[in-house]
Amino acid sequence: IGCIFSDHEPVTIINYCTCLALYRTDSVLVSAHASAAWITVWDNHEVANNGWKAGTNRKNTAVRTYHRWMPIHQVAADDKLRIGHNFRIRKLL
Repeated sequence: IGCIFSDHEPVTIINYCTCLALYRTDSVLVSAHASAAWITVWDNHEVANNGWKAGTNRKNTAVRTYHRWMPIHQVAADDKLRIGHNFRIRKLL
């Protein structure tokens, strides 16, 4: 599912929320989320493909919107751009 607004990529919180709402309607994604637990992390392509070209404001807007839609633990509350995290996975069976 692509998300282009007639003549531009998303750049505002409203644009990004619209895109994420659209993505959540994809039946394959809905099934995948229902079938297993996920460990998610955003990267450049999740939030703003080459967002640095439009400046830090676009990237910050995209990351803020991502955190609204994806309930993930932020590594550092004062640094929303930090994505590194350690997970300890124990024996499951």
